[in-house]
Amino acid sequence: MILMAGLVQITAPAQAQTQTFVNFETPQVHPIALSRSGQVLVAVNTADNHLEVFDIKSGLPIRRGSVFTGLEPISVRMRGDNEAWVVNQLSDSVSMVNLITMRVERTVRVGDEPADINSSGAVDAADVAMMLANWGQSGTGDINGDGSVAGDDLAQLLSAWGPCGG
Repeated sequence: MILMAGLVQITAPAQAQTQTFVNFETPQVHPIALSRSGQVLVAVNTADNHLEVFDIKSGLPIRRGSVFTGLEPISVRMRGDNEAWVVNQLSDSVSMVNLITMRVERTVRVGDEPADINSSGAVDAADVAMMLANWGQSGTGDINGDGSVAGDDLAQLLSAWGPCGG
């Protein structure tokens, strides 16, 4: 009985400590993507700062490997079967990953201004024009990453109007 009381006293502080822990994670936007051919599946591993790559030709995912992309990857889009673009929230960057070499081939620093679509250093009419050219589609101008250029994206762009701060 005394042993049980001692165990309760030892474990009680540990439980109190775990209850006060706050786990902060950046929410993912578009964490999984499938290639057009349906043979490659990619997923962001936000907690580990990697892109996970799988072959699914056989119908079951077979892990091909993992590529460090940047800090807190939250979204991924495929370009064919051999390239993935990864948005890194904390790094303020987009990484272009070659899925054949399993390496980042290029990283574009976007700063804290994702509405500066053409990277001119200002959110202006040129950015609106690029956005409108893709209206109703995915791709350039899809600032919030929901898969379609629409009113929410335009609202974000207009709220960032002017010279970029970073």
